[in-house]
Amino acid sequence: MSTPARTAAILPAEQVLNSWKEIAAYLDRGVRTVQRWEAELGLPVRRPRGKSRSAVVAMRTEIDEWLRACPVSTCEQPAKPAPVELKSPLTPGFEGISSTRELVARSHALGETLAHSRQEFDRALGRLVRNIARMSDNPVLL
Repeated sequence: MSTPARTAAILPAEQVLNSWKEIAAYLDRGVRTVQRWEAELGLPVRRPRGKSRSAVVAMRTEIDEWLRACPVSTCEQPAKPAPVELKSPLTPGFEGISSTRELVARSHALGETLAHSRQEFDRALGRLVRNIARMSDNPVLL
């Protein structure tokens, strides 16, 4: 009985794919895709010396069998998340906006409101700092 390594040695060279690039070219896909197929779908590849990150070898016949047993359209694929239906854009208050022009106008108005709020915050922070400074100058107030 022959071992997988011996089987690969007696197969014709054209039957053995010796790298991820060769496997990807044989399947007409990218290297990352076939690596993902190996991890997620069990694409039959072998690694010499059994190391998990070493070079890979694959047999064309095994890949062909894998393809027949697991056609692309019926292979188990990760479920796609259901599309998220937004009832309104990210910022509340944008309900009912029908045009880009209206959206831009609302955005400008919000920007002005934000600028005004920042000015009020800066004034309040200044008053707070001055009050703390006055209190630290007069230890009786503490």
